[in-house]
Amino acid sequence: MANPPDIVAVEHIYGVNQTTKLSTTNATDVMTAVATNYTHKVNGIYISNIDGSADAECDIYIDKNGTYYYIIKTIVIPKDSTLSVLDQPLYLNYDAGNSVGDKLVAVASAVDDLDVCVSYEKITDVA
Repeated sequence: MANPPDIVAVEHIYGVNQTTKLSTTNATDVMTAVATNYTHKVNGIYISNIDGSADAECDIYIDKNGTYYYIIKTIVIPKDSTLSVLDQPLYLNYDAGNSVGDKLVAVASAVDDLDVCVSYEKITDVA
């Protein structure tokens, strides 16, 4: 068993969509942290501004054991529109040395204006 898993010799690939309404201006997990024995292949991140009258800003970052790596920072999502964040897949892993998995986190400038959808594959080489 490798950690992260050997993605050439996988046992299972599970397709997942996870949706989150950013109901606070505090940091919000928008994807479940990677579990031991898994890698997550993120295929798409979509942010929709459902407010019909105001733009909103958003940050999305990878939390790697408390260190943040921004994918987008202070990006304006115009009212009544959707932004596709990724144009290439992104891999998130489990850090066995620190016993913690990577996770995606979002911060919104306005309460209840932004919805985030993450489409990803949970990959494992363990039966």
